[in-house]
Amino acid sequence: MAAKKAVIRLIQVGHAQKPHGLKGEVKAVFYHSLLPKKKLKTIFIGDENPLPSFVEQLRPLGKNLFILKTQDCNDRTQAEELSGNKIHVSKDEFEKYFETEDASGLIGYKAVADGKTLGIIEDVFKLPQQHLAQVMVDGKEVLIPLNEETVVKVDKKKKIVSLDLPEGLLDI
Repeated sequence: MAAKKAVIRLIQVGHAQKPHGLKGEVKAVFYHSLLPKKKLKTIFIGDENPLPSFVEQLRPLGKNLFILKTQDCNDRTQAEELSGNKIHVSKDEFEKYFETEDASGLIGYKAVADGKTLGIIEDVFKLPQQHLAQVMVDGKEVLIPLNEETVVKVDKKKKIVSLDLPEGLLDI
């Protein structure tokens, strides 16, 4: 009788950028807001078959930019190998450590209206009354309201947000 292999569902939460210093640290961009009171412990790094890594340190540099140090990365050469790789966490870790009440989880999703791809949601701004998605449409920045009237469907598997936009919104 074959043993069942445990399946860990991973969610991409960011990517490693270039090395930072000589001690194995990399700059990392996270697409979602980290909850400030909790410490992320394990991440998975890689594109095709991500490998687990234990987080030694995660220091904020900006809104979504961090300095990441893992236990198995100890010099600049190893950090260079991480550059450009996707960063994932398990579904359980995602629900524990990442903000899910806001719409920042839609960053990186394709914005589609009337069957036409408008662009990628590059940022989300939280206002008291609603969220606004920043999308570059034909080379210009467009802020699209994300509310019950405009968001028709969110396809998490395909990373697509289907929108019903008010007439003339893209003409501004």
